Amino acid sequence: MSPKILEVYSVQRSGKLSLLNVQEPTPKNSSKIRHLLISSDYSNWDTTQIENVAYKPNHDSNIFGSKSLLRNEHVVLTEPFYNLNTQYWAQAWTPKDSLNSVWKLTSKKTVVFPEALNISASDDNKCWQSGPLHLKYSKETGFSSILPETMGDQEVSKTLEGFFFSPNVKFERRRSKNSFSVALSSITFLACATFVWNYSLQETVNAWLKPPIIYENQLKTISIFRDYQNHISDGSLSSVEFDQRKGSMTLIFVSGAEAKSFRNKIMQLQNRKGAPKLQINKDTVILTVEVPK
Repeated sequence: MSPKILEVYSVQRSGKLSLLNVQEPTPKNSSKIRHLLISSDYSNWDTTQIENVAYKPNHDSNIFGSKSLLRNEHVVLTEPFYNLNTQYWAQAWTPKDSLNSVWKLTSKKTVVFPEALNISASDDNKCWQSGPLHLKYSKETGFSSILPETMGDQEVSKTLEGFFFSPNVKFERRRSKNSFSVALSSITFLACATFVWNYSLQETVNAWLKPPIIYENQLKTISIFRDYQNHISDGSLSSVEFDQRKGSMTLIFVSGAEAKSFRNKIMQLQNRKGAPKLQINKDTVILTVEVPK
């Protein structure tokens, strides 16, 4: 489709196009369209090959944003599309106003495709007229590009007769919420806000009238382990056990010799005020602190 020409095609199972007739686009005949290819009058596009095979852009990413003079809010994008066969990425974009003029002519069920990224040919020497431009299909990228003016002597098809349509890259119509949906969302939000307010207020009052009981739940032996761990040789410790109720820390060494070596290293620390009580039994050392009642 171009601003003044609407070409109507039938599509075979293989995707091959056969021209049925040419019309002037009007709201009446455009409203029956289910799949609409728009020419280069309406869209821009580009392709690129990215070395990082793990690259996966978001569905709304503008991977060619640096090539557009329009701000993102004034542009409608297709999702980035990856051609598995050629390993090229492609994306099309168009001014929002241009696409709105197309959507006004069509029904809500019409799916709009950029012509350059959805048309292929049996060979990459075939060219066709797309709006004001001549396009040429490339097997290397799997997409189409603008035919350079230096190749103006190449035969150019005036229609898409004999070309192939593959519905890969499309423009998404943004659906606006109707008044009922907006009203329902507003009511739901107010109901949730009221519930949260009442619940929070009630919890605050209850907390003020009946303060919660605070229990001493500090694992004091953790600080002991931090003070004594530098005296434990690498690979000498088998496991550590903490007992909050008894205020004890049990160090189980790989051997009794390692347990005695650790005891000898910390004997000076045991002379400090408030040092934990030490017990040793074969390969086990128990350090105990006084638990407040």
